[in-house]
Amino acid sequence: MNNKDNIKISIGGRSFPPKLEVEFPNSYEGIFKVCLVGTVMYGTYYFFKSWSEYWLYKKKNKYSSNVTNKQKEDTQEPPSPQQSFEVETLNEACHKSHTDVSELQMCGELLSKGDTMILFSPDGEGKSTLAAGMCIDIASGAKTKLLPESMVLYENNQESVLWLDEELNYYDMRMRYGLNNYRFPDNLYRSTNIFSSVDEMFACIEKFVDEKKSDVTICIDNLSAIIPPNSASAFIELFKKQKMIKDKAMSNGYHVTFIIITHSKKTESGRVSEDFYGSSYIGNLSSTRIALLPTRLGKDYKMLKVQKNRKFAVRDEVIVIKRVTTPYLHFEYFDMRPEDEVAPIKQKAVKIDNPAPESASSVLSHKKAPNQKVTPDKEEKIMAMYSKGMRQNTIAKKLNISAKTVHRTLTRLKKEGRISA
Repeated sequence: MNNKDNIKISIGGRSFPPKLEVEFPNSYEGIFKVCLVGTVMYGTYYFFKSWSEYWLYKKKNKYSSNVTNKQKEDTQEPPSPQQSFEVETLNEACHKSHTDVSELQMCGELLSKGDTMILFSPDGEGKSTLAAGMCIDIASGAKTKLLPESMVLYENNQESVLWLDEELNYYDMRMRYGLNNYRFPDNLYRSTNIFSSVDEMFACIEKFVDEKKSDVTICIDNLSAIIPPNSASAFIELFKKQKMIKDKAMSNGYHVTFIIITHSKKTESGRVSEDFYGSSYIGNLSSTRIALLPTRLGKDYKMLKVQKNRKFAVRDEVIVIKRVTTPYLHFEYFDMRPEDEVAPIKQKAVKIDNPAPESASSVLSHKKAPNQKVTPDKEEKIMAMYSKGMRQNTIAKKLNISAKTVHRTLTRLKKEGRISA
């Protein structure tokens, strides 16, 4: 301080900001001015200092990030070139597999290992019974019962079978297969899961195949309960997943075979449809396609019409099979005949004012259609209940049919020798 009226102070020091000497009057106004000058000077200094440090920090980090990314790119392997398109001659393709025909046949000419069979029929014809019989034969390693001995040339090996059943409950299973205490093969597995999608169903199938690690047959009964008939995307997904499972199994040295059951389309009364649900999507993708159809020989006699078979020539004749109840419910070979000899005859309507009664009687003389109230399932239940000593009235009440129908059915079964008189 130089005098009583003025005050002199120094701001700053040896480092930046530089030293500043300020002289101001010894008054409140002077003190305020010097404080204001110091605040502005120090605020400006620290603002630019902080901004410059932040700018240098960002620049340093950006440089480090670029270096790190470049190092990662340098260490990564270059992308592999696209897989080349392979071709082979027909001779090479024919000699790739040395598997003998005898090792592939499972049900004679009807089914081979690794194939996909589509089996369909109208309601009530017995497609589930037919498929179950095939599964039992495959699981036990027995020759198929659907063909004559002369057409089944090779022995079969036992293999695991997974039967995905969407239709029969435990009561139905016992009535069909559990009354005679027959011992079925232990490698025949049944699942009653209700699958809501193709993905869910094939997750179950893939798990089963991975666990067995051997030849496996999958029976889906029935496809109509899982996939809507008009869902093209669901059918595409079905065969993509099916092929994936088959290819994976073949790469490990074993086969996965599919038996897929579906319904035939409904048609007018008296006519039999040979088209099935989803035919526009799965018909051409199957290896074998077989229709189970009624005959004019009676309701226990059906015909197998092979519509398609990629490995064997399709025969002109149809296979006539008969429903058998012992030792369990199944079909057995009966005969081989031309289709027009066994196909059901469509009855023509007879007009009341027909002037020629002879023609009317000749039309009505054809074999009457079987009683539609007594399906094969109800027939088996009638036989089972009757064998337990139930009265006909009791059987009629339990099955919701008339006592007259029960009596007429039992009379016919006794004549056919299927139950004791």
